[in-house]
Amino acid sequence: MSVAKTKGQRLESFRADWAISLPIIKDAAILCNAVYDPCLMVDICDHRMWEFRYIQPTDTACACLIKTPSNQAVVFRGTVTTPYKFRLSARDWAKNLNFRREDGRHVGFWSEVQEISEELFDLIDPDVPINFYGHSQGGGEAVQAADHADELGYKVGRVITFGAARSIGGDRADRYQCRIGSRTRRIVSGSDPVTWLLPMMYDHVGTLTYLDRRMTTGEDYANVWPSVRLWDQARTWGQLNHTMDASGGYLKKLGLMT
Repeated sequence: MSVAKTKGQRLESFRADWAISLPIIKDAAILCNAVYDPCLMVDICDHRMWEFRYIQPTDTACACLIKTPSNQAVVFRGTVTTPYKFRLSARDWAKNLNFRREDGRHVGFWSEVQEISEELFDLIDPDVPINFYGHSQGGGEAVQAADHADELGYKVGRVITFGAARSIGGDRADRYQCRIGSRTRRIVSGSDPVTWLLPMMYDHVGTLTYLDRRMTTGEDYANVWPSVRLWDQARTWGQLNHTMDASGGYLKKLGLMT
């Protein structure tokens, strides 16, 4: 089989999967943006009649558990960068910069996952698969939490991350890829710099979906790729690719912002 034919089949398969996954990915993006703003999360969950509960054992460790009759999801908050919350942001960054590796995990992220897990696993339904979502630092923590839940014997459903930092490595990442990798979707917007960090210490896991600069709506399949192209004119550092709600961010590229 020719290389061109193999690539064509791969892209067609990716497009078909993307069409099925897109509504789920959009919902995850909305929740990953809302977890930064409890008032927004209240509006969304009340409108959809979802049960939800914030889990915040410390000011930096924060996630939201959302339940429906047939589903449950944990949404991890990323790093707080709001200027008027400078002290909280500084403490959050201190956790980010504690990137020492123990047992294949980013220690700073893992400390927050442990704090959240103490309450989380008392609240979830063990008979219902758990979905894990997160943006930035929250994406890295979502991966760690999914890995931890799988180790404890819980049913892990989908893992969807946006601009996630690497957070596991070595044998742990290999094990994750074998057990949960097929259910993990890693969304990357343009030249999002956070996704490039710590390549020598940790690994990305799951299936990559790369959104280039021309991507303004989820239906525009021609600009959604299953892997990052070696060279892309759209990979400009001038865009605010990393944030959820900026002009070049994830909500915009998924057609959720005008």
